[in-house]
Amino acid sequence: MKRIASIALAAVSMAAWAPAAGAADDDKSLIPESWVPGKFSANVGVVSEYIFRGLSQTDDTPALQGGFDWNLESIAGSPVGLYAGFWGSNVDFKTGNHLETDWYAGLQGNIAPIDTTWKLGGLYYLYPRAPTGSNQSYGELTSLLSHDFGLAAFTVGFNYSPDFFGGSGDAEYLSFKLDIPIWKFTLSPIAGRQWIEKNAVFGVPDYWHYGAALTTKIVGFDATVAVSDTNIRDSKCNVVGGVAALPTDPCGPQVTFMLSRTF
Repeated sequence: MKRIASIALAAVSMAAWAPAAGAADDDKSLIPESWVPGKFSANVGVVSEYIFRGLSQTDDTPALQGGFDWNLESIAGSPVGLYAGFWGSNVDFKTGNHLETDWYAGLQGNIAPIDTTWKLGGLYYLYPRAPTGSNQSYGELTSLLSHDFGLAAFTVGFNYSPDFFGGSGDAEYLSFKLDIPIWKFTLSPIAGRQWIEKNAVFGVPDYWHYGAALTTKIVGFDATVAVSDTNIRDSKCNVVGGVAALPTDPCGPQVTFMLSRTF
């Protein structure tokens, strides 16, 4: 845990003390940032346990996570833009491989009359060095709608995979999230429903997960504490992804802590 936290804090410290980008930086660049449309950003964080859709991915151990994003608000002055990015985290499925990488891209925009933002795209989860035949890597089509009502922002998402993690067939995921500003905090309740065609292959039945996160800023960092749980009974939570039985309960209640920064 100390080693992971040290790496994360060193990375964000370097970003925090780096000189501000400007014309002088462009003069020294082989390919100036001003030549490329859109905006680039990066993020890094450390979390006490990586929870994905209510299920533990790191078996009660911390994770170092980070990624890069590119956003273009408008294509040739239209209300439609583009986004692309990469994100990674360590995982622990007890199968010998320890890395998840997510690659994503798509269209985005704003529905002007109602000021609602949307995204449509694709997401590929790549697990390098996964055991042959484990079928861990898979893709999803993603969609997202978000609207800020002032007192709270509401987001609904829907993902579809033709061949889900572990070769478990068609899968659909529906999620709901609220972001409620409270003084210097943001409270974010969330609920999601995961359907899986081949439950026996994946290792759990179709299920709900739910929880909430509380986030605030501390000297420029996002500090988050989150709670989560699923409606999967202990007797039905035997494996994750149909690849290996974990020694701990990946489906039960979890409390996690995260420190992250975007730059």
